[in-house]
Amino acid sequence: LFDSFGATGLTFIAFAELLSVMYVYGHNRFTKDIENMTGVRPGLYWQLMWRFVSPTLMAAIIASSTYFMFTNVPVYTAWNRDTASGEKKEYAGWALGVAALLAMSSLIPILVGMVVHLIKRLSSTNNKHAYDTGKFYRVDTTASTRPMLGENYEDFPDLPLGDEDDSDSDSGTGIVMEGGAAKTFKLKSWIKALLSMNPQ
Repeated sequence: LFDSFGATGLTFIAFAELLSVMYVYGHNRFTKDIENMTGVRPGLYWQLMWRFVSPTLMAAIIASSTYFMFTNVPVYTAWNRDTASGEKKEYAGWALGVAALLAMSSLIPILVGMVVHLIKRLSSTNNKHAYDTGKFYRVDTTASTRPMLGENYEDFPDLPLGDEDDSDSDSGTGIVMEGGAAKTFKLKSWIKALLSMNPQ
């Protein structure tokens, strides 16, 4: 059963991955990622294989295997001790049910994840975690990592260092306690206390 039906779902997963990378993520972005990682841009041969030839061949394999499964009765070879030879027998109904579960087992997590994602997207009006292809910031970028960042890159902006009195508050009001009174936090007093504990 596993030899006959186990790989059906895996073939569909590979086909879905190929389509999602080439046509959802985009072949231009994928090609640029490979160029950034290896320094070599994939040529026309790979572009044609990824975008047209491979999806066509995989779709043909999936369609032909699905057609074969629905048009032919699955059989197995059983040993007949009276004739001392193998003979073809049809699978029982429960065995075909197990075969269907084997074929769908690798697809069930994908379908469940898709349904959960759609339910969350349709029921929630909060787009706080929506994907935004804006600029991103990176601290401590070196000369070797700068080319990998591409165009969506900006140097991290300088943050205000606070007031001249070494308070940890940009507004100068200090730390606001529960009673509502502001207490200025002095960094120098903490440094002096630490140095007095450890004179070395």
